[in-house]
Amino acid sequence: MKIPRLEPLRPWDRLDFENQSYTVTVNGEKQFVRNVRVDMHDRHIAALCLFEFDGPCEVRISRKGIPINFVDIRPLAENIEYKIEGSELVLWLDRPVRLSVEIDGNRFTNLHLFAEKPAEIPEGRRIGAGVHRVEDATPAAGETVVFMPGLHYIEEVILPASEGSTICLAPGAVLVGGIVCDRVSGVRICGGGVIDLHSFERYSTFRGVRITDSSDITVEGITVVNPPHYSVYLGSSENIHIDGIKCFSSEGWSDGIDMMACKNVLCENLFMRNSDDCIAVYASRWKHLGGTKNVAVRNSVLWADVAHPMTMGGHGVEGDVIEDVVFENITVLNHHEPQKYYMGVMAINAGDGVAVRNVKYKNITVECIEKGRLFDIRTVKNDCYNKIPGKRIENISFENISSCRAGEPSVINGFSRECTVEGVTFSNIRIDGKRAATLGEADITVGDFAHSISLD
Repeated sequence: MKIPRLEPLRPWDRLDFENQSYTVTVNGEKQFVRNVRVDMHDRHIAALCLFEFDGPCEVRISRKGIPINFVDIRPLAENIEYKIEGSELVLWLDRPVRLSVEIDGNRFTNLHLFAEKPAEIPEGRRIGAGVHRVEDATPAAGETVVFMPGLHYIEEVILPASEGSTICLAPGAVLVGGIVCDRVSGVRICGGGVIDLHSFERYSTFRGVRITDSSDITVEGITVVNPPHYSVYLGSSENIHIDGIKCFSSEGWSDGIDMMACKNVLCENLFMRNSDDCIAVYASRWKHLGGTKNVAVRNSVLWADVAHPMTMGGHGVEGDVIEDVVFENITVLNHHEPQKYYMGVMAINAGDGVAVRNVKYKNITVECIEKGRLFDIRTVKNDCYNKIPGKRIENISFENISSCRAGEPSVINGFSRECTVEGVTFSNIRIDGKRAATLGEADITVGDFAHSISLD
């Protein structure tokens, strides 16, 4: 399916969707290419092309006739077949994929090429493009609403989900506003459309999807573009399934998915490029009180232009526990963080009296660490965020980790004799393709307040 060309509704519209650098055709049919902002420290306009994959296809990509010298198509494990024909890149796809096409080594103005599985559009009330009053666009309890292709403005900016409702953004639909699930259950947010918040100021703190005090919520298939705050905010909620979403952000604190005081959260099949943490697992924060338990993130691609691809433990209150967390089958395209206190592709920085235990990282591939470190496991007291150090980190395992060599050594250490790290195991750690036989070969530094640290 070709994503329709999006025309502004009014001459004074601030949204500038269409990318002028790339031309993309799929089996000879021109596709819509849109802008996404990336990297808060070195902000650029990258490109995004979304189309539905319905069989083997030839994709042709050009940049206004500019010759192409070389190209990287990542994740590298996708092993995409391609050739360069002067100023045109030709590649062949035989399955749905999400790719970063980086021409002549440029990761800032790259093309994100997403061949998506066709979205299932449920039956329900159809809403055409336009400006919508919130009472007209909000589904009733148990109702399904489908936002059809085109631009949709919510006058009040926030679209609330009702109990048992479904909100679908059809492919080609762009919703200017966030969706909120507050004290509801049984809600589904789905489709192949886009939530676009790039014209909102940083400190407005709008999120793509906010889920608070809710249960049994599914978010699937949508794309969130340039929110001023988190793409998906989870607080005091349980039984959450986030599947197949794509996120781009370029502001401070514009994390991907952050969860606070939640349990039973499954995130899978994600593509997240964020200017702050991609995935953050916290305990108590703001009005959300309690620990976080039973979280799984799997089969996903993470790209942190700034900060951590995966982090946990930074917020809570004394006595909170974060436990039973699994990261599995993850590809990290990049980690870039100039501040040593916030480095780490895989970071557990326990503060505020929080204990973190029973965490597993398995089958993780790190393609690039532009600046930062691979592992950062510490109980800490960060004066910007923590009144007291974390209580304890224990029973952490890393299995089948493959990475390039980082510029900074990995760190494992506790804050004091009372605030320790206990029981961290490493198995099959490969750095630049070579299996590390010792912690030293893995470039891991162990401090005085870390015990029972082993590598095999």
